[in-house]
Amino acid sequence: MFKSSILYFSVLIVIIICIGSMIYTDNVASTNDNNNTNNTILKKGRIGSIVLDLPPYGIFNVKNISKFLLSGDWNMSFSKERPLNFMANFSMVSIKGENLHNHQFINFEIKNDTFRNIQIPLDRNVTVSGTMDITTNGDIKWNKIRANISLYNDNTIIIDFGHNQFIGQPVYGIVE
Repeated sequence: MFKSSILYFSVLIVIIICIGSMIYTDNVASTNDNNNTNNTILKKGRIGSIVLDLPPYGIFNVKNISKFLLSGDWNMSFSKERPLNFMANFSMVSIKGENLHNHQFINFEIKNDTFRNIQIPLDRNVTVSGTMDITTNGDIKWNKIRANISLYNDNTIIIDFGHNQFIGQPVYGIVE
């Protein structure tokens, strides 16, 4: 009986130490993700969006239009050496499970050079304009597409192409 109590107590101590270590490591990683030694701010998150194939005009029944689900990851970094690095990788499929394919947003270039010297506060809303390439299943299908990338309250991201891509609808996601 005494030996089993010591064993349970030892296991409990190991669990407490492991949990404490995981919390400390997570806090250090979070601090380093947002402001590491070379003044780089890193942001990342998930894309979770739906695109509706809306008719250009007139009355429609939402049940009868095509719908596409988007799911994947994105990441962004700001630094003095590389003012903005943005990339997204996600799958897109109809809600009926048809036409599954992959998209990537790559080669983002900032439109306004004055942005290059701005420090981005972590808790501020930020919108960056520029161009990017969009791939489908690994091949660049759209080159130098105009895009606005907006972060709101360090919680959400909106990637908006105007009327150029994704049936004129933004791609939405969350900031982790």
